[in-house]
Amino acid sequence: MRGLLKLSSRFAAIVAGLAALPSSAQVARDQLFVSPMGEPFLGGKDAPPDTAWFVGADANQDGKLSTDEMTADAARFFKTLDIDKSGEVDPVELERYEMLIAREIAVRDRGGGRGVFDPERDGNDSLRGAPPAPTRYVGREGAAPFNYFQLPEPVASADINFNRGVSASEFGRVAEERFARLDTNRDGMLSRGELPPLPRGSKRKAKR
Repeated sequence: MRGLLKLSSRFAAIVAGLAALPSSAQVARDQLFVSPMGEPFLGGKDAPPDTAWFVGADANQDGKLSTDEMTADAARFFKTLDIDKSGEVDPVELERYEMLIAREIAVRDRGGGRGVFDPERDGNDSLRGAPPAPTRYVGREGAAPFNYFQLPEPVASADINFNRGVSASEFGRVAEERFARLDTNRDGMLSRGELPPLPRGSKRKAKR
């Protein structure tokens, strides 16, 4: 019981500090893209969200991504997830990611229908009062329709040893593996033309 109270207190503190965190998902656009490591990006026809991820990760702006750039971008996002700076994204921080950072993809199936997760209605007490998500997407597969790998939960799926947490080393290793899957010509670099097209689910119209 004491452990549960401790987790609840930590999560309440995380929610209280959320408003100060920058998030690309706070921009109301009509297309959603979830990066290979799970970061949500919103955009539109004139500013595709997958391009925003690629340009941001391309540190030297040479129009290509190297393995080092991919892992550096993953490390940057990991720091956003690892609120307590423990070196591991634990179950509480994973819950924060799923329900707050990536709220556009946090959905619940209600009686066979499609519905969008709403913390005020569906969440626990520590989620109530969280900043509202400006755009809501309807779906039943989490992030799967919005990323290159059809992963419902790209962050939690980096838990290689299945201990219900994701360490920095695991996140970096999975970033390398996902880079290799995208590097179809095996030259150690990713060009824009080498990447898959924007996932079809990303073009789904938003519900407000």
